[in-house]
Amino acid sequence: HPPQPVSLDLNELARGLVADRGRLFDDRQIEMCFEPGENLPRVVADERMLTQVLANLMTNAMNYTLPGGRVSIATGVTREDGGEWITLHVKDTGVGIPAGEVERVFERFFRGAASRQMGTPGTGLGLSICKEILDQHKGRISVESRSGEGSTFTVWMPKP
Repeated sequence: HPPQPVSLDLNELARGLVADRGRLFDDRQIEMCFEPGENLPRVVADERMLTQVLANLMTNAMNYTLPGGRVSIATGVTREDGGEWITLHVKDTGVGIPAGEVERVFERFFRGAASRQMGTPGTGLGLSICKEILDQHKGRISVESRSGEGSTFTVWMPKP
């Protein structure tokens, strides 16, 4: 369905997902923490679509992080290129993404070596769907990762 944008509190959205998924993380012995940015401006977005993006990033972080690892979710405001963005970072201490794969993770059906090695379920569509949703919202998604050191996925939403 086309996006139905409403004014949303990204902290509230993230907090709900963190609470909802706490047990899944506990079951896998992965620590999850949420660091909400203070005085965070609201974003204008389709709630179901933005929830899908966050849920996907959290699931990925959990699937690629080994027991004893941690996943942290943080929100904030980032200034870049003269503009202001509302950002949400999903950072994990997981297996990371090899340098040659980083720029391909948002391609449809791309599955990296780690997904094969770890037998992670999936179609390779999750991140491309996240990217499509954020494109529709005039936002974007970026990743920083090092093999063996974990990954940080950042959702960038325009400040209304």
